[in-house]
Amino acid sequence: MSDTVKKRPAMPNAPARKPNAPPAKASATASREATASRRGGSVVPREVSYGSPKLKLHTLLTACAPPGVMDRIAVVRDGIPASAVATLAEALSLSKEQVAAAIAIPIATLNRKLRDGTALSTTESERVAGLLPLVAMVERWADTVGEDAPAAFSATVWLGGWLTTPNPALGGERPLRLLDTAEGRMLVGQVLGSLESGAYW
Repeated sequence: MSDTVKKRPAMPNAPARKPNAPPAKASATASREATASRRGGSVVPREVSYGSPKLKLHTLLTACAPPGVMDRIAVVRDGIPASAVATLAEALSLSKEQVAAAIAIPIATLNRKLRDGTALSTTESERVAGLLPLVAMVERWADTVGEDAPAAFSATVWLGGWLTTPNPALGGERPLRLLDTAEGRMLVGQVLGSLESGAYW
């Protein structure tokens, strides 16, 4: 790296790597599905459970966490597919039961919707949507690291560990236990975001 280029931050409390970029077709696939489903009155694909874990997560973020506020509202109202919970659990290296409990979705309800291929309710979708900015945040951090990172590190697995570890900034509470309310998700996002500016520049 040139001396004239500012060294990018490393992930806090862990080695970091730049995840392999998802295939170019991932974004195009998600875009095509979202566009096609909008024409039919739906703004998200019914399933985000195909492909590799990295591809599934990229598809989920592309389809269910668009940049526009009105688009995000539409995604929540339309209903995020239940398979998004399984995709998040896999990316975070947590169990499906852990993620469902964290966002107050009964596991029996989740399993039924997964079996039937149906969408979550608006309330359930809002809780899932509240997790996506946390995932996008650590993915963005990892993307700034460049070639400095070891190959074995995963930003989303690191996030899963962070979410399940008691945090002094949260009064010793595990962040995962605060994700069932909007205020809790906001607080967790603030604490996670503070690591970027406060822990590793």
